[in-house]
Amino acid sequence: MTVAAGWWGPQVLDAVRAAGVETEAPGDPTPVGAAGGELARVARVVDGDTLLLVGGERVRLLNIDAPEMPARASCEREAALALEAKARLENLAPAGAAVTLRRDGEDRDRYGRLLRRLEVDGEDVGQRLTREGLAQTWRGRKAQWC
Repeated sequence: MTVAAGWWGPQVLDAVRAAGVETEAPGDPTPVGAAGGELARVARVVDGDTLLLVGGERVRLLNIDAPEMPARASCEREAALALEAKARLENLAPAGAAVTLRRDGEDRDRYGRLLRRLEVDGEDVGQRLTREGLAQTWRGRKAQWC
């Protein structure tokens, strides 16, 4: 895996280098993709299956569908589950957290968001949300929550 220098703070970058990970020239603002995934830092969680990275890129978790947030939910149950899914994703990938993104298929969705598997400490976060009942496996259309 290669990490772009300058995207991370100096302390994080030093720790990455100490772990034997290659870095690119200073000033490159984006992480570099590799077979092992891309390192990224979370800016904030948008909802149960979308997050914003430091640098402004939006990421849609691949192969899951979380309930719609209250303003777009079809029922009270969906709205409540959406808030729970968002809170759980914030717990698993809080603002400032270093995460690994893995591409598996299409690069972007129709809204321009990156489509990626999200890993924290080697665990697929989307699969965890699905196991916990806070997301469903994506089947080509929105899941039914009501």
